[in-house]
Amino acid sequence: MAFLEQTWKTFIPHLPFDFYFVDKRVRGSYQSEIHLTRTVGIFALLAVFVASLGLYELAAFTTEQRTKEIGVRRSLGASVLSIVGMLSREFLTLVAIANLLAWPLTYWVMNAWLREFPYRVDLGIGVFILSGLFACVIALGTVSYHASKAARTNPVDGLRYE
Repeated sequence: MAFLEQTWKTFIPHLPFDFYFVDKRVRGSYQSEIHLTRTVGIFALLAVFVASLGLYELAAFTTEQRTKEIGVRRSLGASVLSIVGMLSREFLTLVAIANLLAWPLTYWVMNAWLREFPYRVDLGIGVFILSGLFACVIALGTVSYHASKAARTNPVDGLRYE
């Protein structure tokens, strides 16, 4: 830096030697995007947590309402895996429909936001498929507890009070 300053003073003595590093300048220009990313990330995790709690309670309510059906199916020889699959399939269908409805809006919003950058990435279908799979895994993990618990109960307990 001393060599650069000396060379600057040799050729342009009337202007002050003012320098900056490009990486700090670029980081400063994207500072608002960094804050936005952190804020959106925190709220996204909070939304996933609240949605998982809602899905957990909905699964509990659904299995409670269908106790008699599950008992009849178990007494007729249905396996635990088939009962879990039946209950999980309904929720996974709802999650898949929600994803298909959300993808066009997300694509439009993200393209509008990315249009503001000079160098940007094009959104591909892979991002949306990956997010849909992630949502399905969360839903399956949330629902499978209640489904397996209901499927493992004694069928007589579900049919006794009917």
